[in-house]
Amino acid sequence: QWQQGGLVALSGELLGEEGPASLGSRVAAALCDILDAKAAALFMADDASDGFVRIATSGVPADAAILQRFATGEGMLGRVAASRRTLVLDDVPDDFLVFGSAMGRHTPRHLLIAPIMADGVLQGVVELGFRTAPTPAVMEFMAEAGAAIAVALRTARFRAELSRLLSQAQRQTDELQVQGEELRVTNEELEEQGRALRESSARLEHQQAELEASNNQLSEQATQLEAQRDELERAKAAVEAKAAELQRASTYKSAFLANMSHELRTPLNSSLILSRLLAENPDGNLSAEQVRFAQTIEASGNDLLTLINDILDLSKIEAGHVELRLEPVALSRLAASLRAMFAPLAASKGLTFAIDIAADAPEVIETDRQRVEQVLRNLLANALKFTEAGGVSLAIAPAPGGGIAFAVTDSGIGIAPEQSQAIFEAFQQADGTISRRFGGTGLGLSISRELVRLLGGQISLRSTPGEGSVFTVTLPGAGASPSVAVPDGPSL
Repeated sequence: QWQQGGLVALSGELLGEEGPASLGSRVAAALCDILDAKAAALFMADDASDGFVRIATSGVPADAAILQRFATGEGMLGRVAASRRTLVLDDVPDDFLVFGSAMGRHTPRHLLIAPIMADGVLQGVVELGFRTAPTPAVMEFMAEAGAAIAVALRTARFRAELSRLLSQAQRQTDELQVQGEELRVTNEELEEQGRALRESSARLEHQQAELEASNNQLSEQATQLEAQRDELERAKAAVEAKAAELQRASTYKSAFLANMSHELRTPLNSSLILSRLLAENPDGNLSAEQVRFAQTIEASGNDLLTLINDILDLSKIEAGHVELRLEPVALSRLAASLRAMFAPLAASKGLTFAIDIAADAPEVIETDRQRVEQVLRNLLANALKFTEAGGVSLAIAPAPGGGIAFAVTDSGIGIAPEQSQAIFEAFQQADGTISRRFGGTGLGLSISRELVRLLGGQISLRSTPGEGSVFTVTLPGAGASPSVAVPDGPSL
């Protein structure tokens, strides 16, 4: 009974002389009412694209991302259009749109997609969404209603096409009348223009001569530009060759320094061992002055060994031979190692020494412990060397922009702003008096900067002459991949 009543109600909606969009809206709404569907979408065959275009929806949110058109065989709708068979889908997932459905974000649990055919010709496709599975009675109703909808849709299409053609014919008639008047006016204008053209012909001949002269000039300029381009290409090739030569020279220099450092360390180690034995004076046959001489030889040898090691490290970095070994590093163990190394030295100079790990700092970071410890040793050693009163501290805390920050603070001599960049270059110190007063070669900060870059971090400096300095090393957080970092601003 409800089927017959539904067909009668649907037939009432199909009456009238409306366009496809208006008809489609009433059909979609009627199907939702008759079949208790929650949403409906109606697609009409599009002869221009050999596909289907959406003309109406019902129960679909205005902002839902639904299909506007589809091709035969494309998605679920296209499959129904190709097979011309009704398709029922149950337990439709929330992201069903990826399968070509048109329902938007409010997902029905069941879909019924049916072809709309009249006289064996597919006129469209209708998609209905249900909360409960459609019954066989619903399927039968759609089979009977589809033909009526198809006929009405075809009629609406013909009516719309006829209206379009009539409007086009009327428009063309009006245009022809306008064009006739325009043609008369145009003829009069052409006669006037003919006279003007004859008058301008002489001027054009003169301009033609001027254009030929301009073309000749442009041709000469083009030849000059081509010659300049060739010259620029030759200059570029020369610059590239020079850059390659400089790279080779840098590689040879690094290799030479590395080999030289290795060759020097062997006899130097022997000298250190012998000077240490003499300084210990186990047989007691050396005078106090001779013991001091031996101690001086040992101290100088150790300084030279440190310089050689620094040169070797720098040459390895420049040659790209430094390999990182990433591993979990416990910050507490790292701090304990540095405290054991530098606390006695600070005490011997009458300085305070402290290492503080922030409460919110991670317990473990992923990095190369050897390289991180080498950088921090360089910074702490410099801080103690250039601090004669007060103290030195190391603060470990999360960096504001992510990662972990190691801040080495001292109350030493400080660094002038104009020297804040130069001290990170190899063999550079703030001024010549520092080398004479405190010693050192100026390689430590250069090595530290390059190692920090390899670790994917950056090193920055804040300093006031006479008050002290703060060197801050910022490294990536856990899971970040080390890479060469080129920081902005004063960071290095």
